[in-house]
Amino acid sequence: VKFSQSLAKKLYMMQFPMRPKRRPYSDDMRCGAVNIKPGQAKVEMVYEINMLGDNYDVENPTHIESFKLSSTRIRNKANYALGVVSNGALHLNPVTNVLRMKPDLTYLDDAEKKRKAAEDEEKRRILGLPKEKPKQVTRQSQRRAPPSHSKARQQMKIRELMRNVEAEEWRELGYYPPHSEESLAERARMVNTSSSSSPPGALSRAAFPISKAQYLDRAMQLCSMKPAQQGGVKGGIRPKGVGGDEKVAGME
Repeated sequence: VKFSQSLAKKLYMMQFPMRPKRRPYSDDMRCGAVNIKPGQAKVEMVYEINMLGDNYDVENPTHIESFKLSSTRIRNKANYALGVVSNGALHLNPVTNVLRMKPDLTYLDDAEKKRKAAEDEEKRRILGLPKEKPKQVTRQSQRRAPPSHSKARQQMKIRELMRNVEAEEWRELGYYPPHSEESLAERARMVNTSSSSSPPGALSRAAFPISKAQYLDRAMQLCSMKPAQQGGVKGGIRPKGVGGDEKVAGME
């Protein structure tokens, strides 16, 4: 067993819960752009829709030409690694973030607002009414007690976090299909080619930061539990490959 650091802090595991493995998004659409905010671990993948396909609705007034997936970072409950088996050795690569990719449907809200605005404008035109002017809205609220110091600090942290998210610029990445030369080259970086072995205990401390006694105690607890009680325990190592800092290698 070897521990590879060549892709440290650059390896992302992406989940696509809306599609089965046998039918990835790349089967129906071509990935046209991939953008990332490294500081926030946010990723967007834009796919170009085949407008000449049998399933494309040509009568849809929105005329959607692209389809975007947006990421949500999953909080890690443990230290995860991706494993690659090569020449009889298992090479473990630490996973930086786990992202769940889901369709971004904000364009539907924008289309609905435009549709309602067009309907209201058409009704006013038919009835001969003038265009609606913006109304001034006044609000009356009861005087509230000032927030506590802890709540005020929490609100400040939330506002600062939102400002940081908006301030960070998107960085454009290159996308390569799963079996392309670039993608295979990135997978090869997951194999530790060093001939020297790691120091005793280095792998266990890096990938599994618990003592041997704690590991055995936990294993015995799991063995004594019923199968239904073990449902909350998740984990595993999967031999998959992803891209590096400036690349996104395709996955299957």
